[in-house]
Amino acid sequence: ASKGDNAFDWILGAYFGYEDLRDNYASDFIDSFGPAASLSVPYKQEVQTQAVFGQVEYQVTPKLNLIGGLRYEHEDRKLKDFETIFGGVSVIGVINNKTDFDEVTGKIAVEYKLTDQVLTYASVSRGIKSGGFTAYNSFSPDAVSAFKPEELIAYEIGFKSDLADRKLRLNGAVYYYDYKDQQVQNGVFITTPPPRAVGRISNAPKSEIYGAELEIEWRPIKPLSITQSLGYSHGEFKEFTILDIGASTVAGVPVGRDASGERLGPPEFTYSGAVRYDGSFGEWGWSGGVDYSYRGDTDPPLLKPASGAGYGVPGYWLVNANLSLHPANAPWEIGIWGRNILDEEYDLTRNFFAGVDWTPISAPGQPATYGVRFSYRR
Repeated sequence: ASKGDNAFDWILGAYFGYEDLRDNYASDFIDSFGPAASLSVPYKQEVQTQAVFGQVEYQVTPKLNLIGGLRYEHEDRKLKDFETIFGGVSVIGVINNKTDFDEVTGKIAVEYKLTDQVLTYASVSRGIKSGGFTAYNSFSPDAVSAFKPEELIAYEIGFKSDLADRKLRLNGAVYYYDYKDQQVQNGVFITTPPPRAVGRISNAPKSEIYGAELEIEWRPIKPLSITQSLGYSHGEFKEFTILDIGASTVAGVPVGRDASGERLGPPEFTYSGAVRYDGSFGEWGWSGGVDYSYRGDTDPPLLKPASGAGYGVPGYWLVNANLSLHPANAPWEIGIWGRNILDEEYDLTRNFFAGVDWTPISAPGQPATYGVRFSYRR
């Protein structure tokens, strides 16, 4: 890398990664099929990655800065000795598979200082997310076939500012994400008795997300900090045929549904805030704070069973709090904290067990939780 004290700065690098995974996905379906319905999915996965990258920055004027970067990456990913063992019997035999990619990614950005306190920027970047395998509950070789890398071209325009003698920080951005082969939850339908759907990750040919973010940090007085952030995003499929689990279950054969125009699923609105105060009395210092967040509803397109009911997660609020105390100039601190102090009942995710009784299942969020923390810093 350059020393960083010139109008032209650069960095060059190389990367090598090796991953050796040995896993066993274990579960059971005793409630639906009886005591013998234990399932074990042992497999191995090996990944090798090599990359070279570089980035340059050129300060055209004291106000104008140009940035450009490139990365070339090669990856080999192998799935080894994959089996699905149900009730002690190997269902689809031993499967070995592999996938690889060679991709060039990069970024072009421009930064411009409107004033010493306000920076504006615009960027275009291309990123790649590795392909892979869906390694769980697979009763068909089709469920273990490789899904392709995901390609994203991201456009962003925004600003960053320190105002009112640095007592007020205001940042904002708008963005547009253009996806090709986005990796999403889908399924395959197995016709061997009993007919059923099995989840797998697949590629949506075309999809998009656009949105905006706004963040405010205000320090009206030195000990008090107030932070608020608001986000809006809308994502939809532009081209995608998804497995219609309900129709497939009724027909007994795979039935697809055109999901073009449907929501991707993530929440459209998010909001978070925090209030923190650092004070003192006598020879002691203290700090306390409250933070809160809202996550809008999710509506995954795959989870639309034959009954017509969806299994999305409704929006919910969470509130946390903390208070700590420490002697002045001492290296230790003691505090109390609470998470979800209003004891909100909410789910992180929802799903269902298809093909038997559409039984809803969910991963619940943590209830009200409290604790004591002691920390020591040398």
